[in-house]
Amino acid sequence: MAPIPFPDASVGVATAFSFLEHVPRVLSVVEPDSADTMWFPFLELMNDVHRVLIKPGGLFFSSTPSYPWPMAFADPTHVNIMTEETIVHSFASRGYGCACLAFQETLCF
Repeated sequence: MAPIPFPDASVGVATAFSFLEHVPRVLSVVEPDSADTMWFPFLELMNDVHRVLIKPGGLFFSSTPSYPWPMAFADPTHVNIMTEETIVHSFASRGYGCACLAFQETLCF
């Protein structure tokens, strides 16, 4: 996955609508002439969102079907089933404030 193509602390608002549930949390990558490697695409993406958001005041808006909502499981391409706490934990652990606007939507700032 390529990094977000913006400099550090240069974005005021980032969005991810109906996207995060399609980003795997962990993958095993097999490369020729190399040992298997574990890769964490979701963590890399969240790290990159943190990197590009302005500090303080950057906003991240996301909307995703969350457990236990049935739509979280309705699409076979949903490979990252999240709960209400997933994004809040990811941002709060880095010093951002977070507010859950609805069970399927989270605002982080």
